[in-house]
Amino acid sequence: MPGNPDGFKRLITAGSPLAKRIRYLPDSDPPVIQTIRCGVLFVMAWWSGSSRIAWATMKKTLAEMDPTGQLEIVVIDIDGMVGFEATNLGPTQHGCGETTWVSDGKPITTSWVIQTDLFRENTTTLLDLRRSCTRSPETPNVA
Repeated sequence: MPGNPDGFKRLITAGSPLAKRIRYLPDSDPPVIQTIRCGVLFVMAWWSGSSRIAWATMKKTLAEMDPTGQLEIVVIDIDGMVGFEATNLGPTQHGCGETTWVSDGKPITTSWVIQTDLFRENTTTLLDLRRSCTRSPETPNVA
């Protein structure tokens, strides 16, 4: 099933400072992880209330902890994920806002099944590592 190409419009309020930082991918495969130099990969399930709650928490966490935009934000649609079974992101996607913090194209930690209590801790860890991250060039909001 393909992902929702219009999902970006539902991710964030227009004009929000986070809007410029989000790269939304309705369809994706594992190499997307390697494109993230220092940031957060969020798996959105539009049909899941848990995923929407986790996304709201992630937005708040990033707005508070990273207001200057040091971290990239990549959101992928769970319905458009292909081939993640062979990765550490794979087949355990439940549509509950699974989130992976990535440094230099490699996952450093993942929260599963609405572990929003870990968002601040994991974001702090990534912000501490950001000095060693090499930021990727500007990318469009929608691939």
